[in-house]
Amino acid sequence: MEDISPRLWPYSANNSPAPLPSRSFLFTSAKVLVLSAPCDHVTDEPLNIDGLRRMADEYQHSTGALSALLQAADAPGLDARKPVLLLGELANPYRLRDINIGALPVLRVRLEGVCTTWSDGLDARDMQPGVHHVTLARTPGWWETVHLGLATVEQLKRIRTWIENGVPGSWRPVRL
Repeated sequence: MEDISPRLWPYSANNSPAPLPSRSFLFTSAKVLVLSAPCDHVTDEPLNIDGLRRMADEYQHSTGALSALLQAADAPGLDARKPVLLLGELANPYRLRDINIGALPVLRVRLEGVCTTWSDGLDARDMQPGVHHVTLARTPGWWETVHLGLATVEQLKRIRTWIENGVPGSWRPVRL
């Protein structure tokens, strides 16, 4: 994976899940910047929000640390962001550009005790805008590598508006 324009991402959003980014990245409307994870970020201990923010700031691009990249993009820093699990098309740079999400760090992380299941049947939105249903379930003993976004409150609102597809109240966030 290399730095690329979101519009040049080789897979449209309806090609899920295999073509999702294989690395952590900083999404901006102009470019997807590949981030390198810190070597020592594996932990068996639960990670609180402050620990997650500290860990995220250790992610690097060839031009600097994540916080410096956000600052260069005139985007809110890590202290103004909340974690959100980006399943399916929400982790696709092409779709993030459609949503006009702004600068969004997306980290590939391993979550314990959860499992994702992809539907092989598509709904009418498959072609417009391109939705593959994905279900997240608590599954003791299982783990998944997932995309964790660090979003501002405004970005969380944009994500919810996109998911609801014009039907306010049809989706609600939950805690894991």
